Amino acid sequence: MAFSEPISNPVVREWVNEIRDQLKDYPGHGTPEARRLCDESLRAFLVHVSNDFLYHVGTLETYLARSGREELRQRAQQAEQRIDSFLDKLQSTPYAYSLFLTAERVPESVLERIVAEDRAIILSSRTVQETLQQTLSPQSDLEDVIDWVLEAIDELDDRIEARASIIIEFQG
Repeated sequence: MAFSEPISNPVVREWVNEIRDQLKDYPGHGTPEARRLCDESLRAFLVHVSNDFLYHVGTLETYLARSGREELRQRAQQAEQRIDSFLDKLQSTPYAYSLFLTAERVPESVLERIVAEDRAIILSSRTVQETLQQTLSPQSDLEDVIDWVLEAIDELDDRIEARASIIIEFQG
């Protein structure tokens, strides 16, 4: 089993560079400190994305309340609650990550899977941000916007869970 210091696969190294283009403080996963910084950087980025969601959903909720569209306003509140739950999950690193974040050596195959998931999270987040801007227009079907927000948060949450599963699997 190969251990990484740094990752040798050129494709995965390119993925790390792609992530660094988005997250300047993402050092890669070669050392325990670097893994901790990567995790913190990714979480901070997702908090930023989620706060963008909260702002837009809050604005939408205010609009719906003023226009008397109570049913849709309640759905917007559900979206806010889902975003808040996701934010709560991002606030701290789970204790279950402790071995991964402190191990001197982690198999390269595990690091490659983590980098792949980190990249997927970044790509999904960028798509979410771009789409959010496009969906918030006067011509938007507000029910579709709320459905889309709920689906996007669920996708990001699923990605974070997939990442956590890789880490927990490593720890045995």
